[in-house]
Amino acid sequence: MNDTVNLSSLLNATVEEIKANGRVILIYLAIMVGVTGGLAAGVGATAFTFDLWGASGGDSLAAQSAFAIVAGLGFFVVYVVAQYWLLAGMVHRSTSPGFDALLPYIGIYILMGIAILFGLLLFIVPGIMLAVRWLTLLPTVIARDGPAMESFGVSSDMSEGRGWSIFGAYVILVILSLVLSSITAGVGMIFGAIAMAVLDAANSALSAIVFAALSVGAYRLMRDDKDELTEVFE
Repeated sequence: MNDTVNLSSLLNATVEEIKANGRVILIYLAIMVGVTGGLAAGVGATAFTFDLWGASGGDSLAAQSAFAIVAGLGFFVVYVVAQYWLLAGMVHRSTSPGFDALLPYIGIYILMGIAILFGLLLFIVPGIMLAVRWLTLLPTVIARDGPAMESFGVSSDMSEGRGWSIFGAYVILVILSLVLSSITAGVGMIFGAIAMAVLDAANSALSAIVFAALSVGAYRLMRDDKDELTEVFE
């Protein structure tokens, strides 16, 4: 294990991942902002169409609700696939990382999300502890060839003894994300609902990018020599 892993090195690794994956990040931003902006415009168009034809408020609300449900499910699928592509792109330093590990990734992603959510609902602290221990879980699933379920143990071993450093990195990045969110919300209120939706999408995408960079950067710092990441140089 790399004994130099600490708060400073984790933050530096996060910055290095962002610098090294400029094209991946720009493509991800374009996809997520475009999809969310399109959904916002679609909801507005649905309401306008029903108002134009004189539909009742109840009918309009029902149509918008149905559209929101379908759009929400579609967005979730797009988000999960895009998040996989972002992480895989960072892991392999490529805009064409492939989708070989997509299905294992989705399974582990769902299990991890349920476990962390359950931990947060219980006493908050267990959920935080799981998020810390599994910081490198998703990059591990993407990078390793072994059974996906083994990634839980591999990730936990990597984070052992480094919990406070990981927690500190999380706290700093969450604070930065909240500050950015406050700024974009204020700007969005000035320019209207659609602008607010697009800015909110950009903020959410930027937050996802930063935490993905932390996760991949931490993996690079903590990995064992026998489990090296495949580096793709362009």
